[in-house]
Amino acid sequence: YLRGGPDTEKWREQLAQELLAFRSAYLKSASKSGSETEEPTLTFVRDAKRRKMIEEAGVKAATDHFPAWTCDSKEAEKCGYDLLFTHKQTGEVMHIEVKGTTMDAPCFFLTEKERAYAEKMSGNDKRARRSKAGNWRPVWRLAVVSDALANPKVHIYQFDEMKREFELAPYAWRGTLKDKS
Repeated sequence: YLRGGPDTEKWREQLAQELLAFRSAYLKSASKSGSETEEPTLTFVRDAKRRKMIEEAGVKAATDHFPAWTCDSKEAEKCGYDLLFTHKQTGEVMHIEVKGTTMDAPCFFLTEKERAYAEKMSGNDKRARRSKAGNWRPVWRLAVVSDALANPKVHIYQFDEMKREFELAPYAWRGTLKDKS
């Protein structure tokens, strides 16, 4: 949401900057040590070039993590996952949402669309299956790549594991006028 979509109005950028400034101030005040130099647990990278470098490193690490699979990027489609993996021998299919971070521990931002897609696909969490028509019903996985720019470590989570291992909380709400007709 903060990165915007096809509609990149000025108000979206201004709102995003205000939310990020508020969040940074809140995280500093909530810090256990109270130290001004302590880095917050998770921050949104404002520098677009650095964010792009982290994303690309995360995608490369996730792709390298599955050498027996071919990979097609779906990032530009904004379809709820980033990478479409197909097993080279069996044809099984995985939909992978990639989250890169420079932090040592896995942490990430997840859009509502990405979370909803993961939940929708969670029925296939254990393994990919063939439909009656013979098509593969894909599994969804979250690949969090920690320390993405220095020493990438790939952490893979099923939907239920993601819910169990991470605190998931809404980051922002969008308010639009209600239709009064």
